[in-house]
Amino acid sequence: MLIKIINVLFIHLILKQVQDDTIYKKTAVGRFFIYLKYFLNLLFYNLNLIFFLRLMFKDIELLEGG
Repeated sequence: MLIKIINVLFIHLILKQVQDDTIYKKTAVGRFFIYLKYFLNLLFYNLNLIFFLRLMFKDIELLEGG
C-alpha cells in the first residue's frame, strides 16, 4: 500500500518534470528517452526502498528477540 502511494506521488512528479522538459519534448524520440530515464529512476528507487524496508524490519525483529 505504501509503495503504491509512493508510486502515485512519483508518477505525478515525473509527469510534472516531463512537462518542464521542453527541450526534448518536440520529438517523439526525445520524449521516449525522457520517459525511459524517469521510469528507470522510479524502478531503482522502488528496489532501494524495498531493500531498505526489508533491512529495517529485520532489525526490528532482532530487537524484539524474534
